[in-house]
Amino acid sequence: MRTIAVVNQKGGCGKTITSINLSAFLACAQRRVLLVDMDPQGHATLGLLAAAAAPSSRTMYDVFSRRAGKEPTGLREVILSVRENLDVAPADI
Repeated sequence: MRTIAVVNQKGGCGKTITSINLSAFLACAQRRVLLVDMDPQGHATLGLLAAAAAPSSRTMYDVFSRRAGKEPTGLREVILSVRENLDVAPADI
């Protein structure tokens, strides 16, 4: 398993489109891909799921936050399938 992180402090430099396109290319090349959308605006999630499905009610926010009286949310619980070999762990505003 390899991890590729697309990171930059500056906004508007192409992180989201690079992540979406790299994920789609690797999935087409028969690599199993999980795009973890950590941007609170959720644009990678919107870009991947616009035609596939509505975003889950659970997102990466739920994975990282613990709410009083609730069981923790695991990463596997938020993952949505986009297409063969490509899944997304969604973010949302």
